[in-house]
Amino acid sequence: MNDFKNDIDPSEALKRSEERMRLITDALPVVISYLDAEQHYQFNNAAYEKFFNISSKSIINSHIKDVIGQSAYTKTKQHIETALSGQEISFEYENNLQDGTQNIFEVMYIPHIQSDKKVLGLYILSNDITLRKQAEKKLIEEKERALVTLNSICDAVITTDPSGNVEFINPIAEKLTGWTVDEARNRPLHEVFKIYNEITMEPVSNPVQKCLEQGRIIDLANHTILKDREGKEYSIEDTAAPIRAQDGKILGVVLVFKDVTESRRMAQEISYQASHDALTDLVNRREVERQLCWMLETVK
Repeated sequence: MNDFKNDIDPSEALKRSEERMRLITDALPVVISYLDAEQHYQFNNAAYEKFFNISSKSIINSHIKDVIGQSAYTKTKQHIETALSGQEISFEYENNLQDGTQNIFEVMYIPHIQSDKKVLGLYILSNDITLRKQAEKKLIEEKERALVTLNSICDAVITTDPSGNVEFINPIAEKLTGWTVDEARNRPLHEVFKIYNEITMEPVSNPVQKCLEQGRIIDLANHTILKDREGKEYSIEDTAAPIRAQDGKILGVVLVFKDVTESRRMAQEISYQASHDALTDLVNRREVERQLCWMLETVK
């Protein structure tokens, strides 16, 4: 004996399925709607109703142009036709409000395609990305201000990532190292910033590496010289400081240095003049006494 008591009526099953779909879509913050192949609304979720302040029932079977207006329809018509041809498409849409502000949406048109490849309609998913775009714009503006500042200061500046690879060098650093910012970017610092002890000509340890390891400001020792790509030498003074995030994590290092070749030369000249006779160019009495005292202390 066949028992049909547990069979569900097809119309009832369809109704339950539609209710489940609405419960799911209404819980989403994304604006969702569905157009048939003639571009008439067949479904809108709660987010759509809230954003457009319109009842879903009042626009069912209405043409999209009559709901969003001719201007908005003209902007999106080509995208709608592309989706109805069977191609998924995404784009950004700017919506100007009456108060002068602007909302920016990330919109997706997803075609509803049968197994026989016939397009029955399209799903529209719209996500408000206004805050994200505002944050991106603010970040870009802050970065541009920082670059303008770094490009304007008189000292040479090199910034690195946490691995010690170059991210940015300003024009003064380009001049002293012989590397352009595009050439230097992503290279290890020691390839761009080659420093030596001016007395022994031995390579000096990388201040950025020390800074990354110790997590503190590192100053270069005296008598440090920088050799550019052509081998030209500059006497420099240098400071490397960690760049930290709000949580204290080191994001990289900023290296600030300046050419002190002339001032160091003048200091050496003054020191020489103080210890030598101007007429004979021999060491003077004061220098003889100083060296004698030093030798006596050494003997002791």
